[in-house]
Amino acid sequence: MKILLLAKGYPPTIGGVENYSYYIAEGLGEKHKVEVLTFDESNDSPKKQLDKNVNVLRLNHSRKELLNGWNMLRAIKSKIAEFTPDLIIATTWKVGLPYAFLKFKYQIPFVLVAHGAEITRHRSNTILMKLMRFVMAKTDLVITVSNFTKHIIQKYTTVSEKNVVTVPNGIDLNPVKPVEQNAARQELGIKSDWPVLLTVSRLDARKGHAKVLKLLPKLKERYSNLLYLIVGNGPEREELERLSDSLGLTDNDVKFAGFVADEELPFYYSACDIFVMLNEMKSEEDFEGFGFVFAEAGAYGKPSIGGNNAGPKEVIDHQKTGFLVNPDSEREVFDSIQKLLDNEEERARMGKTARKKVFREFTLDVMVSNFENKLLQL
Repeated sequence: MKILLLAKGYPPTIGGVENYSYYIAEGLGEKHKVEVLTFDESNDSPKKQLDKNVNVLRLNHSRKELLNGWNMLRAIKSKIAEFTPDLIIATTWKVGLPYAFLKFKYQIPFVLVAHGAEITRHRSNTILMKLMRFVMAKTDLVITVSNFTKHIIQKYTTVSEKNVVTVPNGIDLNPVKPVEQNAARQELGIKSDWPVLLTVSRLDARKGHAKVLKLLPKLKERYSNLLYLIVGNGPEREELERLSDSLGLTDNDVKFAGFVADEELPFYYSACDIFVMLNEMKSEEDFEGFGFVFAEAGAYGKPSIGGNNAGPKEVIDHQKTGFLVNPDSEREVFDSIQKLLDNEEERARMGKTARKKVFREFTLDVMVSNFENKLLQL
């Protein structure tokens, strides 16, 4: 099968959807002929690039969305004439819009990937919502990364239920290199007997860092040496640091590690006892479509505590691989942390179960295989 994949961004551009596009293209490229059309946001890399299994054509990126759309439309027409694809995949609805306008002419099967909040982020913008629904109506198949995203698609579009399927995200296991816990702690300057909580994420309000910080004084009454590690940067960092200071927390209570390189990340996951991210869902415009970090924590054999909403509900098995809690309930969060910190055997059991779940359901090989099976059913 010849597949043309449309992606707004593509590595080396950094981002979750960019990585997703790469993994799908490379994975399908092992059995099929795949070409990628994407934008080069730096405008200084080679325009044509042969990755391991695919050919990538990078278009100049403009700040004007209309110009980007026009350039993508022209490139699609050229690729259809040159490459004659059997199938076209768009990894976001906006990058699929140009082909939606061409679908009536070429009638090449059209598959769209839906990740989550990009579907509802512009709910108040009538024009964008109409364009999103227009693209959806032109698809032959919509692949969502979680059942929650599937629910969102069914709520906000008219796509037939039988044409919306779920293929959970997969994580790259190559960087997952567990380190013995004490060795990891020694590397990070953490004492072996300290209870350690970890959050790895962009510092956004809905990730729930502030809720954990506000709970730390109460937790410290029971666990005097408890340390909260925060990995990542983002717009909320200064506010979180101010909150930490106002609560009287010191570097012995919370450590803002900032950006951590991939090769250093195993030390943080390996050093912690519990992974916690109290993801919130204040509206359907902003939510966790999947919950990569919970899967990453599971790959390291760590139990997770996450918000009982949206995509993470499908990654965390409540009371089996961790706990799903109401992020606004201090009692639920405190009790879940206490149960895990007070019971080393339970932590180990949940961590082991989480690791098995990740290797069974959330690897790249599983994702690509399931994705390919859905395509072959078209």
